[in-house]
Amino acid sequence: MRFSRGQGLLALAAAVFVLLIIVVVWRRPAPVSEGRPKEEVARNASGDLVVDPQSPILHALVVAQARSVALPHITHFPGVVASEPSRSVSILTPVAGRVVSVSTAPGAFVTRGQVLAVLASGDLAQAYADQQKAQSALTLAHKAFTRAQGVLAVGGNAAKDLDSARNDLGQAEAEATRADQRLNALNANAAYSTRGLIPLVAPVDGIISTVTMAPGNMVTDPTAVQMTMVDLSEIWVNAQVPEDQITQIAVGETAQVTLTAAPGHVIDCHIASLDPTLHPDSRRLEAHAACANPDGLLRPNMFGDVAVTAPEGTQVMVPQSALLMNNDAVNVYVEVAPRTFRRQRVEISYDEGEDVRVLSGLSADARIVTAGGILLNDD
Repeated sequence: MRFSRGQGLLALAAAVFVLLIIVVVWRRPAPVSEGRPKEEVARNASGDLVVDPQSPILHALVVAQARSVALPHITHFPGVVASEPSRSVSILTPVAGRVVSVSTAPGAFVTRGQVLAVLASGDLAQAYADQQKAQSALTLAHKAFTRAQGVLAVGGNAAKDLDSARNDLGQAEAEATRADQRLNALNANAAYSTRGLIPLVAPVDGIISTVTMAPGNMVTDPTAVQMTMVDLSEIWVNAQVPEDQITQIAVGETAQVTLTAAPGHVIDCHIASLDPTLHPDSRRLEAHAACANPDGLLRPNMFGDVAVTAPEGTQVMVPQSALLMNNDAVNVYVEVAPRTFRRQRVEISYDEGEDVRVLSGLSADARIVTAGGILLNDD
């Protein structure tokens, strides 16, 4: 049987139509069920977040208890090295006279009793003359007293004569003592005194800081300071404490000093005293840290850092990974029940390595989300 050309075209069109129907049916998406999918994190009546037990979010959360730690509070202050006032000595000449020699210079280390300078003084000669006269008078008074005792014993003298001799002896002894003490006060030394010279000696071990006398000078005022020296075996580092941090420092607290000139060297000290008033210009209080200085590393007017360690009570610590920022506030998620979490705002202090100190908003027995909390952050 033969088909006409028109019948062939009609059959082709029918085949294409059937093919199109098959393609449309094959590519149609699966029917959508009318039920709403179950939420992985829902909010309960109290506003807390409840995680579905089948949710992978639950397995991504790490929950741990906050730590309660007793940590010292360390505060840093700028400091300036200064000599301790009780270890700074002004050296004066005991008498007026001419400077014969000066055997020291600023910066020199001297020991106690070391001769620093020599003076020629008429006052020293006068002191020696007074001593000799006092000794002679004492010898004479002693002989007179002995004689009066003997005369009275044989009945050739009155008792009042013995009393008078005893009084003269007492006065002579007092004068001789005064003359000896005067020479001691002048640091009289037999090796120098025979030549009319008086040595100026170091009263303590220390370093000479200033010298204002020179050979040939005339010292006319014994009250004028001729040298100054400091004992640097123990020294102060004056910490400048701002007004709002005064309550964080107290006498007896430990301190560690690091010098600008020696950044790797830490010196252990303690707060010895606090100034009674603040400086009117800087509004700072000076805290004096006493430091042992056996190697002489600390020298006056050096700059450094003073780290003061103050004891504090128990503090709540949490890992930094537990913190979440929300509207410029710091929050953590607290587990209030199994799979139930509540957002809690906290106030924190400075970093302590990988942990931070919580000042308020969290108790030490709270269980918090330490990792994965971002999955609960629904804002």
